[in-house]
Amino acid sequence: MLAAVAAGAEPSGRAAAKPAAKPVQGEQGLNVPVEIRGKRVEYSGREGRVTFTGNVVVTRGTARLLADEVTTLRGTSEASARGNVMLKDAERKIDLTCAEAAYTHGLRQVMASGTCHLIAGEGDSLTVVDSDEMEVFVENKEAIARGNVRIMQGENEAECRLAHLYGKEHRAVLFGDPVLRHPPHEFRSDEVVSFFQEGKLVLNGNVRARIHAGKLDTLGKEGSP
Repeated sequence: MLAAVAAGAEPSGRAAAKPAAKPVQGEQGLNVPVEIRGKRVEYSGREGRVTFTGNVVVTRGTARLLADEVTTLRGTSEASARGNVMLKDAERKIDLTCAEAAYTHGLRQVMASGTCHLIAGEGDSLTVVDSDEMEVFVENKEAIARGNVRIMQGENEAECRLAHLYGKEHRAVLFGDPVLRHPPHEFRSDEVVSFFQEGKLVLNGNVRARIHAGKLDTLGKEGSP
C-alpha cells in the first residue's frame, strides 16, 4: 500500500509510534476460564506446580495454545509452553508458531521466542511476520516483534529490528534500520509508519529511496507492509 509516501513528517506524526497498549490489569477480563488438557499431568503439591505433557491444548474463549509441554503454578494466570508451540485464534485471525512461549493474564498476553512465525489477517490484508522474539496481545490484536524482523504482505516486504503491529488500527511502526521493498522500489529510513487501509507510508529520519521511474505506477498498488 504505497499509494502515498511522505518523508520527514512533522513531530506530531510520531504520535503514531506509541507503544502497544498494555493488557487490562486486575480481574476484568479474567472471568473467562482457561482450560488445559494433556495426555499426562504431574503435580507438585509443595511448589504448586502443574506440568501437562503430550498434545497439550490451552483454551480461553476463541484462543487456543498448543504445545508438547505446559507448566503452570497454582493460583496464577501464568504458564510456560515448550515444544511445537502454536497460538491460534480464528476470530481475531491470529496464527503464531514458535519454539517456546510464556503467557500471562489467562492467555491474553503471550511472549514467544525461537523462530517466531505469525500469520495475521486475511485476504488482501494477510500479513506474515517472522522474528526472533514476539509479544502478542491477543484481545487487542497487537504484537511487538524483535530481532531480525521480516514482514511480508503480498509481493512486498519489510525488514527491521523492531516492529509494533496494531491490528485494530491497521497500522505498523518499524524501527531499527527499517528497509521496505516494493518491487522494484526500495526505501530506507530511521522509522517507518505504515497505514494499511489508507495505503500510506510515513518515513522519518535519514530517508533514502531507490525508485525506478519507469515503474512509478506500482506505487499506487495495495499490499505494502
